[in-house]
Amino acid sequence: MVKKWEIRGEGKKSNADRPLEPEEYVYMMNALSHQRSANRLELVRYPCMFSYQVHMIGRLDDVVKLKKSWIKAHPQYDFLLSSRLPWSKNVTDKRQSPWQVVVGEDDWRLCVHLWLAKFLEIACERGTFVSSQFMFVETGDTPEKLKSRIHRNLKSNVLKTSEFKAIYEQTGRALHKDDDNANAKLGAHSNQKYAKTRPLWRGNCNEKEVDWRGRWKDMAHASRVYADTVLPFPDAKVAFELCHGGPVKYKLRDESGVGNEWIVNNVSPHMSSVFGRKMTVTLGKALLWACLDHEANVSVDHQCATESGRHMPQLHATIHPWKLIETKNFLIQSSRKS
Repeated sequence: MVKKWEIRGEGKKSNADRPLEPEEYVYMMNALSHQRSANRLELVRYPCMFSYQVHMIGRLDDVVKLKKSWIKAHPQYDFLLSSRLPWSKNVTDKRQSPWQVVVGEDDWRLCVHLWLAKFLEIACERGTFVSSQFMFVETGDTPEKLKSRIHRNLKSNVLKTSEFKAIYEQTGRALHKDDDNANAKLGAHSNQKYAKTRPLWRGNCNEKEVDWRGRWKDMAHASRVYADTVLPFPDAKVAFELCHGGPVKYKLRDESGVGNEWIVNNVSPHMSSVFGRKMTVTLGKALLWACLDHEANVSVDHQCATESGRHMPQLHATIHPWKLIETKNFLIQSSRKS
């Protein structure tokens, strides 16, 4: 009865978070990575966590409790990563925590591969991070404390700013929604709702596919109980739709003269000591591309960029830096015969 009154506008206004708009998500990521008062680790940690949260359609609770062992290089494709979220609220048995694909995206401001590369290379320099079992939480800290800091940071530096508040009206989509939505509550949960909404809004995925990616498994239907939870191509389809500009892979050019060993030793040496060579090569290519791109290089930590640039003279003199690595849009085709 209470819900009926709320729908009719006769009850208390809804306290639920609304989904972010795409422009709001881009602004949030940019604002968090340009805080003047933040140290070099915080400038990349918070955007990295939100980028991963959206890509996995997860909750912030899931992300702060992510363990290092739950993310690794993809076993089949060397330009992808695999990750799983056993802490997810929707996971009630082991079958509901499958390994899922993590793919790079064409917009460098949002690319989860690039954010992971930038964060991990800085974090792996710190002994308190190396000794921790968690991906984003250092030894001596707790997931709960980190979550509280993120909420405070998000509200004070993003959600309460006049620039952010003006975005919703400027998009024009406010005209197609009820008036209460403009003043609806926003928070970290809005990221998950945005991630759930985006593939459906684009019209290329159905709700069941998005639910599979978000680990919402309806155990009430027999078909969902007996179906395998590891469905790589439906999972990848939704992951691709979450990528602004489409999915990309970072690829070394054949004429570059640069190999994987060079990337491990000179671009991401700290990361390799914690996460191994395969994952380091995948993320190191993204970091190398960002160091050389005339727009994305401003987002790379100065110390990391300087360290990578120090080794550039060792390369063949005829190779220009921007010819070392490229991004390529791609689609993975199923090898399963129909």
